[in-house]
Amino acid sequence: MAQAVEEWYKQMPIITRSYLTAAVITTVGCSLEIISPYQLYLNPKLVVQQWEIWRLITNFLYFRRMDLDFLFHMFFLARYCKLLEENSFRGRTADFFYMLLFGATTLTGIVLLDSI
Repeated sequence: MAQAVEEWYKQMPIITRSYLTAAVITTVGCSLEIISPYQLYLNPKLVVQQWEIWRLITNFLYFRRMDLDFLFHMFFLARYCKLLEENSFRGRTADFFYMLLFGATTLTGIVLLDSI
């Protein structure tokens, strides 16, 4: 069984694997109380006034508690990102990365503009 999970993980495209790994590490870190969720959420005032730039990225990596809901989030993230990266963006890994970056930038920009 462990071999099957390892093979599944190794066969995953690089951007999907990186995003899934970062999301799991961030959520596990919060569950083990290594880091606080209050250090991760997007707070426009802290980003602008205290230059806590990491909040622009970490808000896309934290999925609350380690429970059934988290497992469903990771399943859908892995499944649909993998499908997109292997089919729609086949051979264009950089385009897939820029699509994710554009979506994250747009969502973050809306939040930052709304807070002014």
